[in-house]
Amino acid sequence: FYVTGVLAADTAVTQVFNAANVTAPANFIESTTTNNVSSVTDDCVRKGDLSIAKTTQGLIDGVLVAGQTYTYKLVVSNTGTSTAVGAAVYDQFPGVFQSGSWTATFSGSGATAANPSGSGTVLNTTATIPAGGSVTFYVTGVLAADTAVTQVFNAANVTAPANFIESTTTNNVSSVTD
Repeated sequence: FYVTGVLAADTAVTQVFNAANVTAPANFIESTTTNNVSSVTDDCVRKGDLSIAKTTQGLIDGVLVAGQTYTYKLVVSNTGTSTAVGAAVYDQFPGVFQSGSWTATFSGSGATAANPSGSGTVLNTTATIPAGGSVTFYVTGVLAADTAVTQVFNAANVTAPANFIESTTTNNVSSVTD
């Protein structure tokens, strides 16, 4: 006999136990019954590929202009087969980025973020991203009117939660220089 099944993509279990047994018919005498039960315990992990892609919106003629509002768009995706529960998303805004605030939108059933909106100088939250889903953060702020910098660099990253195996981590950081 073969027994097959599929664990739900959002399963929270870390092990699966299964036991099978056989019972002899009523008029059958067995020489031993110690081999009538067999069991197996298998470890369970979530597997996928988290990625983050960052772009800048609101550029004027392809550049940032002091005193103007612009938006960083961060798309955090999961192209794997399992839900990532508790993926850490982090973005430290540049020092010349003032009045920072963010909002999140969600794609995929069950996609959420612990802090879907907020304000400050750091976006530091966790997200649940289903297989094939994404969470998009729109971070808006103003480039300081008195800034003397000629380029602004900003990077964001996503880190997989515990018990989530990624096929690659090279796409877990994304940056822009404007």
